[in-house]
Amino acid sequence: MSAFTPQMQAALGERIVTIFGAVEMLLPEHELRLLSSAGAVSFGGHRFVGRDPTFGAIDSIDVLDDGVGDEAPEITITLNPAGDAAATTLSSPAMQGALTSFWIGAVDPLSGAVIPDPLNVFLGTVDVPTIRSSAEGRKLELSVVSAFEEFFMDDEGARLSDTF
Repeated sequence: MSAFTPQMQAALGERIVTIFGAVEMLLPEHELRLLSSAGAVSFGGHRFVGRDPTFGAIDSIDVLDDGVGDEAPEITITLNPAGDAAATTLSSPAMQGALTSFWIGAVDPLSGAVIPDPLNVFLGTVDVPTIRSSAEGRKLELSVVSAFEEFFMDDEGARLSDTF
């Protein structure tokens, strides 16, 4: 059984399919909605773009890391910040806890419209930002943990851990 809608399942079965990854970060003073590629799509009443003029673009999204034992599921998103101000803002302590969602979707090749109901594959909060500098430039890695991380913050969640 697939988690995708019948329309999405049919689109993925075609010879040519245009898929996308979308990220929404509800920051304290900005709602950041980015695509994993160039262009723009709209779904759920919101527009997602390949590059945000203030905060930049997605460099990569790591594979979802299922938490085992006493670890919560986690995913890492790497951004190419638009400048020093963006890197500073996104790595500030105020961003910790920002609600973050990840979707996988597809676009109809004839109309350019998003196939209904992209799949929300992860919902979490920003945990740890890390700025990485190299000869190619600066990148910002954001660790995003699932809501299950909250279980490890008090004794109630500790009971769910074998090591406890």
